[in-house]
Amino acid sequence: MCGVEDAAALVQSARRLLPNLFSNCDQSQVSIKDKVLSEGMKLVSHPSLAPLLQDERLMKLLMTALSVPGRIDELSSEQIANVSRLMGLARQQEVDDLKRAVRAQDTELALLRGRISALESRDNND
Repeated sequence: MCGVEDAAALVQSARRLLPNLFSNCDQSQVSIKDKVLSEGMKLVSHPSLAPLLQDERLMKLLMTALSVPGRIDELSSEQIANVSRLMGLARQQEVDDLKRAVRAQDTELALLRGRISALESRDNND
């Protein structure tokens, strides 16, 4: 079981590591995400955190926190689809399908016009 001392050690480690998170961070060399991940790995590998990382409640909390962005994307996509369906709006895929169909019909129309012109010129020559 994790004690108060372990939690205090976690807070102290986080306070010590996090202020250095963005110092000396050149955007062209290292992205913010990479820097956060590397500092997070340093924090997780700290020896005083091993007992905390074995706590099921903490791991469940971390897994839930990591799943939030995906769930938000999923819910927002569903809501956008519902609103567009209710308002009768076309989705991007439907617009792209219609554009392809129009291009195919334009090609076929040009082909038919060429055949008609050829037939009319042949009839005029006869």
